[in-house]
Amino acid sequence: MRRRKKKRRMEQELPKQPALCLRCVWGQWTGVKQYCPKQICVKADTANL
Repeated sequence: MRRRKKKRRMEQELPKQPALCLRCVWGQWTGVKQYCPKQICVKADTANL
């Protein structure tokens, strides 16, 4: 049974940083979720221009 549990853990997807947030100077990737102090994404505004 232990081998099955280990295998299931390995098959689970790890959290990934949102593509828009990569290399953003305002946000921080904690390895689990993205933290950003901005209410509106600055990179999203500049990407539409």
